[in-house]
Amino acid sequence: MLKSCVFFVFVFALVSSLSHAGLDVDNAWGDIVALYKFDDDHDDGPRGFDAQLQEGAVIESGGRGKCLKLMKKGSFGSFLNDHHIALSNEFSIVVWVKLNPQEDSLNIGMHGLTEDEDSVGSAGMSVLPDGNLWGSFYHAATERTLEKNVNLQTQDKNLSDNKWHHIAFTSYEGIYNLFIDGQLAARRHIDDYISLWGDKTNIYVTNANAKGSFNDRILVDELGFFETGLSIYEVRAVRQFGFDAFLQAMPVEPTGKIATTWGTLKMR
Repeated sequence: MLKSCVFFVFVFALVSSLSHAGLDVDNAWGDIVALYKFDDDHDDGPRGFDAQLQEGAVIESGGRGKCLKLMKKGSFGSFLNDHHIALSNEFSIVVWVKLNPQEDSLNIGMHGLTEDEDSVGSAGMSVLPDGNLWGSFYHAATERTLEKNVNLQTQDKNLSDNKWHHIAFTSYEGIYNLFIDGQLAARRHIDDYISLWGDKTNIYVTNANAKGSFNDRILVDELGFFETGLSIYEVRAVRQFGFDAFLQAMPVEPTGKIATTWGTLKMR
């Protein structure tokens, strides 16, 4: 009993001591592209990528407190933001979703553009009509480089069951991962180095078919985009504790990679 109490005090002290050393400091905030907790349409990250609700998109209570609801041709996006995006072979996208079977894919991603608004590439994931999860990282061709892309997909999953699911797409050092409810659902390693740099940034949650329409309604909550690759323990921490607790507890290593503080604590 005494040992357990001592460990609890140690964990509490460690997390408290990190409350001002995590991603809320200037350098650490550089890893966050955008965060949406959907209390409203504002970006809770440092870049201020406040979004627009298009047509059948509203923010209302949906079982997890307030969340984004998309109906019919509804979409959510923040476009042509004058802040660079730098995905140097690593990134993460995490979000909660709840949806029924759809005729088209639910598309969630971040997109880089040049000053002239030409595409330089994107990182995104989709819930496919069959309920599986698909991820894609793409670098557009330039005068000096060829087009590069990597895709991966889960098998025999069903996210379209009208239940809340936490999904994530991450990349770090050429290893691409899809997570469903804190579990690794698909993984792919490629030797080719893929990265992208954009002068402007788009953020979107939309129907993959521009002329399509969602069936019933789709709910989205706690959506985060990062320029760093989260580990499985960090994905689980985001899922279990939410953004606020996660960001307070995550210090940044000298390399700029988010440390696995929560993973270490959970494994003890």
